[in-house]
Amino acid sequence: MFHYDPATALVELNEDGLLPNAVRMRDMVFRAHLAPDESIEVNRRLQEYIQHYGEALEAGRQVLEGLTRSKSDETARTPH
Repeated sequence: MFHYDPATALVELNEDGLLPNAVRMRDMVFRAHLAPDESIEVNRRLQEYIQHYGEALEAGRQVLEGLTRSKSDETARTPH
């Protein structure tokens, strides 16, 4: 996702399950024209998003590392 359009990001999320990068999400918030009270609430939600996004990245990394180790262990055990 190379854009900063929230509507397009929402379509991608709904259709492809693609989460916007946390930095791009932050930039979308910065570009929005929000009322002060709305800005506070959106910022609070953004902080939650950033936290969960980081946790999801770490969980995904651990899964992929485990699969990589499993694949390399399998290759090492298979006679050539």
